[in-house]
Formats: sequence, C-alpha cells, structure tokens
Amino acid sequence: MNHQNFYRVSILLLGLLCFGSLSAQTTDNLNLKKGRVFTKDGDDKLFNSISSENGQVIIKLKDSGQSLTLTNDDIIQIDEQTGSKALPYAGVMGGSVLLGSLLGVAQAKSNCGGEVSSDTKTKIVLGITAVGALVGA
Repeated sequence: MNHQNFYRVSILLLGLLCFGSLSAQTTDNLNLKKGRVFTKDGDDKLFNSISSENGQVIIKLKDSGQSLTLTNDDIIQIDEQTGSKALPYAGVMGGSVLLGSLLGVAQAKSNCGGEVSSDTKTKIVLGITAVGALVGA
C-alpha cells in the first residue's frame, strides 16, 4: 500500500470514528421499565416506567409515583437500567477469597507446627469467603 492510499484509508477511518458515534435518540414507540431521564434544565429523574404518546413522553417517577409529561425537546438523554452486576462481582470476589483463605490455612498449618482441627479450618475458610463475597456484592 502506498502512502496516498494509506492516508485516504486513515482519514476515512478517522471520519467514521468521529461521526459514526453520533446518533439521535428518538422517543417514538418508547416503552421502558426502569431508568433515568436527563432533561435540558439539568435535572435527572429516576423512573419506574416511561412511554410516549403523540410527541409527549410520560414518565412515572420512582420516588413519588407521580406521572410527569415532557416534550421531546425537554429531554437530552434516556438511560435504561439493565440490572445489577452484584452477583458476578460477588462470585469473583468470593472465589478469589476462597482460594486465598485455603492457601492461608494451609500455610498456617505448615508454619505453626501444630495441628489445626478440620472443623476450625472449615469455619475459618467459610467465614472469610462469606465476608469476601459480601464485599464483592
């Protein structure tokens, strides 16, 4: 590939990166369960449901349960809440702490010279793992 073609391809890719991410949100046929609406007056409102009718956006507010009607011009952005990532984080943290506590108990057994009962080992490992999973969540 010569230099002219390289520059053309580079400019094309740069243009796609800059302008390809620009997109307008439309509120036609809007029906979401939970999320957040950002308005032009600087507020963000949490909602339990949102729908659209005749160019109006109807929001049921999460805190008060009241309905609020906005026009398309009042809305900057609508973000849908897709769920919590607590379970995967708790699993990863719990697994890593489980491994660490097993290694720690094995290391303590070999360093202290005495015998630690298996019941005590089990309690230590389960307790530390439970704390780690709670921290991860």
